[in-house]
Amino acid sequence: LCIMADGVPSCRSASIEARATARVTILVTTSPIPSHPSPILLRTLFASFRDHLDGLGDCRRVIVCDGYMRDDGGSQLCSQESYEDYLRQIEQLQQTGEFGDCHVLRLDSCHGYGLTLAAALEHMATEFVLVV
Repeated sequence: LCIMADGVPSCRSASIEARATARVTILVTTSPIPSHPSPILLRTLFASFRDHLDGLGDCRRVIVCDGYMRDDGGSQLCSQESYEDYLRQIEQLQQTGEFGDCHVLRLDSCHGYGLTLAAALEHMATEFVLVV
């Protein structure tokens, strides 16, 4: 299969793309950041996969959302209201299909990157995981 993109031919094997789709899950972690409630970072990321990563654009995706409440009572980088609004927007975008074959996993409390990643990996069924 060869396509022309911006005047540049791009050739790929449909069988290679199908195998990647079946063997790879793209795992994205998210947590409270100052840009919330905007989902622009996720939208840009998934658009980039679609536009630039032959064979990975259709892979299953899991977005794992770290919880807001910290065990130590510390503050986050955005308000809880902004983060909840952000999570609602992610779920709406997932339901409309904008994020492709995507599952959203929400954690109840703040775990930090490592434990959030570990929680998500328990839900992986593919041979490979691309952590973003």
